Amino acid sequence: MQLAQHGWTDEPVLASILMAKQINQALGGAFVAPWEVDQLDEYLVDAIRGLVEDLPEYKKNIQKVDDILTHWRNSHPSYRK
Repeated sequence: MQLAQHGWTDEPVLASILMAKQINQALGGAFVAPWEVDQLDEYLVDAIRGLVEDLPEYKKNIQKVDDILTHWRNSHPSYRK
């Protein structure tokens, strides 16, 4: 229920399944089973989580800033280059 309503879960089995899915997505294949997630180095898991979750959000935010700056530059003729 929690997963369906909020998009996250603290249920260990479901959390392992979701983490294995993220890891396999990042690595481009079926490398980790849910029951193997607990055996992985936490730094590796954090790095993969960052690639899958955080990086796309950072890129989106950087693009928003670039779009605002481009609009601002285009609206000020002295900055057009």
